[in-house]
Amino acid sequence: MKIRLAAVFAALMLLGACSGQPATPTPAQPPAVLPPVWESRQPSEVVIAVSRDAGSVLVNAAQDFAGQLETRTGGQLTARVQLSASPDADLRAGRAQIALLNERQQLEFCRPLAATATPFLYHGVQNFLMRANAETTISILEFSLRENHGVVPLVAFFQGAEHLLIDFSPGGYHHFLGAEILTSSYQGAQEPFTRLAGQDGKVNHYDTDRQRLESFLMGQANAAQISAEVLAGEYLSFVEPAHLIVSYHDLTPAWLLASAGFIDGLPPRWRAELFELQAHMASQINSAHQDSEEKILRELEGWANVSVVFEFSHVRNRVLNTMPELSPDADPQQRLARDLVEIMRRTA
Repeated sequence: MKIRLAAVFAALMLLGACSGQPATPTPAQPPAVLPPVWESRQPSEVVIAVSRDAGSVLVNAAQDFAGQLETRTGGQLTARVQLSASPDADLRAGRAQIALLNERQQLEFCRPLAATATPFLYHGVQNFLMRANAETTISILEFSLRENHGVVPLVAFFQGAEHLLIDFSPGGYHHFLGAEILTSSYQGAQEPFTRLAGQDGKVNHYDTDRQRLESFLMGQANAAQISAEVLAGEYLSFVEPAHLIVSYHDLTPAWLLASAGFIDGLPPRWRAELFELQAHMASQINSAHQDSEEKILRELEGWANVSVVFEFSHVRNRVLNTMPELSPDADPQQRLARDLVEIMRRTA
């Protein structure tokens, strides 16, 4: 995979011009001259690290990917899936050549990668897949990840989303003023709702969807961040008349990353096979999660006590348009992350 520096610099210079921040181009480095894969220290075994708590959809797709990679290289590369507590650490330490990072791991990996999980950035699954996997997005991420971490992004997957269950009439963002809202414990999810609720509102957090739903049912909040899957479970019959806003405001991506040295050392034909396989893997994971999500939403639409609402753009735009300004001493990675969010917003 080659870095598309022209696209990266053009996008960042454009944002620099718009924000008043001068863009400082980084001199292009000559490409490293790599030995053929059979002469390098390229491992004959490819380890694909996946979180131990990953669901069966991700694990099965990774195992299929490993088997196909071995087949297509005629057995010259063997591949296996390794369940790990820290796939990102395994990738950095060279214990794995490919890693599948969940939301928590990518948030901790680096700011630009975490920017792809920015709350309220996407308005649906297809919008997410298009923006996160856009050529400009991948190019900017590769520019940062290769230089700072020695890894490259391959593809982003959809693995779930959070929506909003509210007990007031859905409408403009002003309807959230003064509301008591329950969010996830991730700090990035709380800050936008704090702005929405205003000074008279209150934002609390719980680790799990089940805890948030139980608190909502007990009247402890006017709104709760929740997945459609949990809402459609055992507590659905206890829900008083309420509105489920299909917001996708907290969409959960998973990134497939690879060691830059591993990718660069592959012969061109193997690299092409790997990229084709990653596309198949993405389709397999996205279809499974999206089909499940759509099925549950259709079931919820049949319940008289839950009104399913799909319009949320007014609130989403309000949140994104009022993002706090970066402090003057913000580091380059913070600025790159903010620039990436703006670029993704402009991706239709």
